[in-house]
Formats: sequence, C-alpha cells, structure tokens
Amino acid sequence: MAKTYDIPLRKLFKDIPLNFLRLVFGREFKAREVKFLDVKLSKLFEREADLVFEYRGEIYHLEIQSTDDPKMALRMLHYYGLIVENYQKAPIQAVVYVGEKPLRQMVGKLTLPNLEFGYRVVDINKVDCERLLESKDPGDWILSVLCKIENEERALRELLRKLLALPEDRKSVV
Repeated sequence: MAKTYDIPLRKLFKDIPLNFLRLVFGREFKAREVKFLDVKLSKLFEREADLVFEYRGEIYHLEIQSTDDPKMALRMLHYYGLIVENYQKAPIQAVVYVGEKPLRQMVGKLTLPNLEFGYRVVDINKVDCERLLESKDPGDWILSVLCKIENEERALRELLRKLLALPEDRKSVV
C-alpha cells in the first residue's frame, strides 16, 4: 500500500468502523469485543500488517492495497505464517483493493504443490458503499468515498453535512 494511505487508514481502522469490517469479512462485529493486536510481525524479517485484530477467539487480518500486485498472495501467505507463529491461531484474511485501475492480478488464492492457500479480495470499486454513508459511524462515512457511488456529488455533500453536524468532541476523532 502506498505510504501516503498507511497512517491515516490505520488510525481510522483503530476507531472500529464496524459496517466496513462487516462488508469486508461478511459477518457482524461488536465493538467492545474487538481486541487489536500488535501489527508488527517480526522474525527473520519484519513485516507490518495494516490491521490485525481478535474477535471472539478468532484472528482477523486486513490489508489495504492500492496496486494490483501479482505477488499479493505470497505476501498474504507470509503474513498468515507470521500471525500463526505469533498468536498460535490461523487468521481470517482479506485484502481491500482501493486502486483506480481494474483489478486483474490479485485473485485471492495461491496454489502450489502441497499447498492451497486463499483469502478474500474485495474490490472497493465494485462495492456500493451507500450502506457506509448511511451508517451512524463517522469512520464508515469517510471510507465510503473509496467506493463506487452512483451520485458522487450528492454523496460528498451528504458526507460533508454529516461531518459538520458532528458534536465537537466527535470531530477530533475523525
């Protein structure tokens, strides 16, 4: 992922945008039960995952990817092994593609002799994120601009209206 997105997106995810996580992983999450884990996965080399969290005893790993990387499956496999080594649990993994070019090379699986490995790939360009804009969570509102939106101008006006209407103490979080 381009470094310009890393820090702000990681900070945004720490505020637990539950609707976005449901969209990516296909299940419901309760904020008070999500436990963020250390994303630095070091052994022989250091890898820093975008987001790793535990929910009801399961480990989830999310990567945000802005380029259509043909080696993404191998990177995800590295993360998988490091997460298992660090937490003794197999993670449920997903990659969210936020690039502008059509997604062609990241297919969510790697097949090698004696190994079949897979994870979920979500192309944000093909997702209708109206649900995120309709959410009560300001983090979801902001993430909605990454998605396909039929009427972008209307959606941006709605986003701005919602952000301006937030109480001052909530604006500092966003």
